Amino acid sequence: MNEVEILHNSLVVLDSQNRYEDIKEAELLKTKLIELIRKLLDEDFSRLLQLLYRVDVSEDKLKQAFVIHKEKEPSEIIAEMIIKRQREKLKWREWYKNRGA
Repeated sequence: MNEVEILHNSLVVLDSQNRYEDIKEAELLKTKLIELIRKLLDEDFSRLLQLLYRVDVSEDKLKQAFVIHKEKEPSEIIAEMIIKRQREKLKWREWYKNRGA
């Protein structure tokens, strides 16, 4: 799975309407993800928390990232954490898949 696919999967988790499947540029997808998170931060924080739980973003790691990266916007930090977690899940899926073969 490449970066674009990981970003698509991250967006689908946050926006089930999948309005981004035609976008093929990783940076544009990351920008869309950040915008969506910003909107959730402003308008529906409880939904954002539910989605972060669903994606399995560690609350402790997120808090730590906010402390370390004070210069970054919260929505950007959250987006990076979601992408990082999606990559980790993919890596583990591949590991288990190859282990059984």
